[in-house]
Amino acid sequence: MAGARVTNPFVEQFRRGGVPTELRLLAAQGALPLKPEDLLELLTDLVKDPDAEVEHAAKAALAGFPAAEFLPILKSRDTPPAVLAWAVTFRPERDLREATLQNTSLADEAIETLARSLSSELAELVVINQVRLLRRTSLLEVLEANPSLSNDQRRRLRELRETFKIGAKGAPPRSPRRSRPPRRRSPSPRPRPPSTRRSPPTFPTRSGRRRRRSARSRRSTG
Repeated sequence: MAGARVTNPFVEQFRRGGVPTELRLLAAQGALPLKPEDLLELLTDLVKDPDAEVEHAAKAALAGFPAAEFLPILKSRDTPPAVLAWAVTFRPERDLREATLQNTSLADEAIETLARSLSSELAELVVINQVRLLRRTSLLEVLEANPSLSNDQRRRLRELRETFKIGAKGAPPRSPRRSRPPRRRSPSPRPRPPSTRRSPPTFPTRSGRRRRRSARSRRSTG
């Protein structure tokens, strides 16, 4: 991305390995001529150095880094997430932690490790960031377990769950109900067309002819 911060080549050389222990120790002690943001990035790498002396020196340098110089770096979105995570975890100054929690470059995972123990004032910076909470619902669950939350903060988190239908903590996800296919109606029988066959003619029987003759004879005699 255009304008993004580029890592100092000297820091990249340390990451590639092969740097003598003496030079790593000087870097951990902050004795190398580096810009503050580059030095902080290098120090957060050196706190994981396999040499114990280098590791302890890097931690001491980070802990003693002047807050006035640290603050603008923690506000910058170009600051590496590792630097932000270290600051919000280990620096006790409230202004430094507030600036770090408001930095969108801070990883969600780093906040989640602290969410249960944040003070109500610092937790507020997480509660109001709905983008983070919706992006990482496990962070929401850990935050809800924070005993320092106020009733108002708990209410807003509950409303967030209800608004975006986030499942309750520990509740198994509901499986969607299967819709039954509509029943097929049996087709109604088609009406039969009227028969075109003519009924056979009926002929009078003998008894019928005799009755008609007797009836005519009675009419003539009357």
